[in-house]
Amino acid sequence: MGLKSRFCPRCGSDANVSEGLCANCKFEKVEPKLPQKVVVRICRDCGAVNWRGIWVKTDESPEYYLTLALEKGARLPPSSVIKKLEIKKMGRKGKVDLVFEIDDKRFEQTMQSDIYVKDSRCQDCGNVLSQDHRAIVQVRDKKNEKKILDFAEKYREFIIKIEDQREGVDFYMLSKDSARHLATDLRKHFKFSSMTVSHRQYSWDQSKNRPKTRINISLRQDD
Repeated sequence: MGLKSRFCPRCGSDANVSEGLCANCKFEKVEPKLPQKVVVRICRDCGAVNWRGIWVKTDESPEYYLTLALEKGARLPPSSVIKKLEIKKMGRKGKVDLVFEIDDKRFEQTMQSDIYVKDSRCQDCGNVLSQDHRAIVQVRDKKNEKKILDFAEKYREFIIKIEDQREGVDFYMLSKDSARHLATDLRKHFKFSSMTVSHRQYSWDQSKNRPKTRINISLRQDD
């Protein structure tokens, strides 16, 4: 059985030798590289992150997932352990500060990678948007618009889209019931002076032999 040398056969060093080479020679033999390009897609509607093909509802920032992608895609010398990876610049030829250790010897490098966060739309939000609205809640109170939008946040899953209007906002709703609930809550909370409901035919239901209708609910304040 041959004896294991405690000296590096490549350079003769006796420091940090394992698996036949010292830390410096491992570093020289395998050039550290990051993925040429990393992209994280964020849902523009709900903020979900697409991680490895799966949409994740998360409180973590896009930078957290970019860092994970860079770490998992990094090509480093044998025995390397990443201690720190920090994105310093996004976009084309982005800058990344990388700190790693090989057999307890520390190495620091500034490296390049194309790093992007891109807007997209998750499957859940896409499914919602593909559905046609059944009601519109027209809110006419420009002064309290920000508070109204914040208040309506709890109805988010029923809101297909929100359109800004000259005197307020329009909420396009998935169902008539959700529109009625939202309008009633808004009227009670913001003391709207009037609430009117109108029905409009937009198609014909052949299976039930009757018209398909949408409702418009208008909330207004007296001048």
